[in-house]
Amino acid sequence: KLAFQTLLVYGTEVQNTQGELRIGTEASPVDATKTARIVFNNAALLDPNSGPPTNSEYSNGVICWGKMRVHGAIKTPYVRSTTAIAASATTLNFSSSQSGWLAGDRVLIPDSRQYFDTDSLPFRDEVRTLATVGATSCTVAALTYSHPAAVDKDSNVDFTPHVTNLTRNVIFENEDSAGVHGHVIVLNRCDVDIRYVRFDSLGRTKNATLPNTTTNQKGRYALHFHHVYGPLALPASGYQFVTKGCVF
Repeated sequence: KLAFQTLLVYGTEVQNTQGELRIGTEASPVDATKTARIVFNNAALLDPNSGPPTNSEYSNGVICWGKMRVHGAIKTPYVRSTTAIAASATTLNFSSSQSGWLAGDRVLIPDSRQYFDTDSLPFRDEVRTLATVGATSCTVAALTYSHPAAVDKDSNVDFTPHVTNLTRNVIFENEDSAGVHGHVIVLNRCDVDIRYVRFDSLGRTKNATLPNTTTNQKGRYALHFHHVYGPLALPASGYQFVTKGCVF
């Protein structure tokens, strides 16, 4: 088990078909009290004119042709509230129990209003830090907006709002959020099992004109499964590849 703080800062990691990136395992994930951070440095993308044309598409990231095992501490990704959530609410009650949430975790309460094609409304997503948390409730700073439940034509409640935990203790992130963003790509026969990991603002640098091969290269995503069909031998998980409980 990874039981110490870990920080790795680099530009590009390329794994061949025999290589492996391992951070924790399914049986022994990274200890919940520790953090593993992989930081992509803020370096210009490789010049596609000075080598293979894919230089700028692949550089500054993890390029995996082999095996990737990354396992953060297990936690319930999200729960539903028991009812609609009122503006100014400070206590959120859950309709089911959560596991692994800690005081200090960041949670998202998404905008749950009904939208129509003609609407042009600002989103009312809200992010808060958990002040206290129990199995079926938490407290946060007062919410600004109401978050209604979804109801049917007879006003019966079909769905209540989500409360989503955004905090993970294994994080892939950028050295400079305003600079060049890193990315993770797995390809072809790659053997992938990634659980409870945060990919923080990775991928393309910004929503702007494409392509810009030095600052805003196309084909770069936070976690990119590119023509992945998994290993020839079925992994122990029973699936060709696994992603579970991750945050993007």
